[in-house]
Amino acid sequence: MGIFAATYLLKTGTVIIRNGVFRHQLSRATITHDAGAVKMQLCLSKPLTMDAGQYINLWIPSVSFWSFLQTHPFTVISWDAKDQDRLDLLIEPRRGLTREMLYHAEKGYTNNLLVMFSGPHGGTLSMGEYESVLMVASGFGIAAFVPHLKKLIYGYNTRAVRTHCIHLVWQIKNEGGITEDKLDDGCILSISVYVETKSSPKKPFGERATMYPGPTPLPEIFLAEISGNNIKVHAAEVGAEGQKALEQSESTSSTLQGDVESGSRWTVAGDGRMLVAVSSSEVIRDDLRAVMRKYIQMGVRFIELDYQPK
Repeated sequence: MGIFAATYLLKTGTVIIRNGVFRHQLSRATITHDAGAVKMQLCLSKPLTMDAGQYINLWIPSVSFWSFLQTHPFTVISWDAKDQDRLDLLIEPRRGLTREMLYHAEKGYTNNLLVMFSGPHGGTLSMGEYESVLMVASGFGIAAFVPHLKKLIYGYNTRAVRTHCIHLVWQIKNEGGITEDKLDDGCILSISVYVETKSSPKKPFGERATMYPGPTPLPEIFLAEISGNNIKVHAAEVGAEGQKALEQSESTSSTLQGDVESGSRWTVAGDGRMLVAVSSSEVIRDDLRAVMRKYIQMGVRFIELDYQPK
């Protein structure tokens, strides 16, 4: 009982200090909406260190009567190499508090709202340890990958990560509300958007994205990634030896494809390790698990992120 009380008091004190209660500078929030999504920006009373993939527990009493008694976890989609004095959230309206937040955003009652939060919570995932990263998202699952993308691209441009190839695959129901990506210097990033209700041929979408009709062909995408066909490098990194290595990689890709399809075992050497991460519907997660099952011993890591959309 004493340990529980001490832990509770410690957490309460941390929240009070973090939110600047004694400095009379409490954190404030602005809520907007776009295409059925709730967007929130928190202006913090004190800069905060947030790693990609972490979340906060948010208390926002003015949204509804019962929200005074509730805290909710939300993934932070903003990321910066330095401490952040503003946090961005992309929230999926479900029911209860999140549905009330969407209602208030639509009515415009959402400026300069008083908030308190605890965090950051959650572990960190070092995606930069892998040369190739395949991200599979559906619907609001894209929010879980945004901070990881920002961190990986920053790390690539500053030579701080091993990652040379990122492929984001996003399944959506329709094209409504989708906008071109705004990630700067994302030369290692390619985006494939699959639209369930779309029947027209594929078309380019922005500098790095291509839009396809129908459901996501997970087996074909995974085999293309694991064969190494999509690995990209800086032009400055390709000298005489580097060019020779790239040519060797291209010459062996067809052999590797055959090995993967037959289910034979192989281990990715050196920088060839691959990460497959998913934040999607249960159906897509089940399909991806089935695809990954026989390749999990091949130097490929599979992980489901903390946030999974409904």
